[in-house]
Amino acid sequence: KSKCKFNHKDPDKIKNPATEESGWKGSFRCDGFVEYCYEQVVPGGFFTDEEERDCWSSLLDKEYDEGVWPTFYPKALMKRMQKAEKIPPQILSFKLYKGTEEIKEGGLLKKDDVVTIKTFVTDEDEGSGIDRVDLYYQEVYGQLLGKGTLTLITTLDDDEDIEKEYNYDWTVPSTTITFLDCEVSAVAYDRAGNTIGTVGKFWTGSPYHVKEPFRVIIDNVPPTVVRSIPANGQTKVYLGNRIRITFSEQMATETINADTILLNNGAVVGSVSYNPDIKTAFFTPTQPLNIGTNYTILVKGGQTGVKDEAGNPLVTDYTSSFTTVTDLIPGKVTA
Repeated sequence: KSKCKFNHKDPDKIKNPATEESGWKGSFRCDGFVEYCYEQVVPGGFFTDEEERDCWSSLLDKEYDEGVWPTFYPKALMKRMQKAEKIPPQILSFKLYKGTEEIKEGGLLKKDDVVTIKTFVTDEDEGSGIDRVDLYYQEVYGQLLGKGTLTLITTLDDDEDIEKEYNYDWTVPSTTITFLDCEVSAVAYDRAGNTIGTVGKFWTGSPYHVKEPFRVIIDNVPPTVVRSIPANGQTKVYLGNRIRITFSEQMATETINADTILLNNGAVVGSVSYNPDIKTAFFTPTQPLNIGTNYTILVKGGQTGVKDEAGNPLVTDYTSSFTTVTDLIPGKVTA
């Protein structure tokens, strides 16, 4: 019923099937005609007009080395379509960043951190083109309790690309448990319906290497001061004592300094150090303390104070007071 002519030159008439409105007259380029036929079998197909134009020249070179006019070009295109149905996409890289700093496997995050997920996906080697990438996270409770609910972070559906780096800014959510492992993973789909695997593992590298999901630790527990030496209210403290503040967890070393740990609000000059092995900060006065004097240790909290390795701050300022000896102890202090 349809009358059809083949149009090799007009890019706007690559695929114009005959309709009743057009008087049953259609116009196709060879590849457009084959794709139209293919779409009748697989609704929606998976080629864009731009890709049709690209593969017109690239497949001509591949299939016909001598540049013969492609009388059988549609057959070559159909071969590509059939092959593309079986070729899954690949995830060549999957990385997390906090600002410009790359997060390593097992890295620490906290609630409301903004993490950029970067994943590079390709569907080259005559694949059908990327359709979408799904990003997931899942809480991990350990061998006995297993894992929590698999949660979709987002779907990135910028399709019609042969390869692309997908970027997404993920805000770390509250977790069921305040300190636990979390897995972040990706699943890519191409337009022929192929996928890289399951959300439990994602394929990466070439050819199709299986990799475990990216695991991070989400720490929503703020640190606390578990003890200070001298203790709060202690008297008769030796004048040369070094002051110790022990925390409940590992602290970010860069936040332990003379601006965050002070004696008498900074009136007493001293040096501050931190030993991560025992989670303890030390304040060492430059000069021996005065006899019979009351001193107050201040550990600053809040966003400008001390923080744990995940970036959780001490909730409020910590203070502790003590009084030095009233008499000199022979052999203990020298002028």
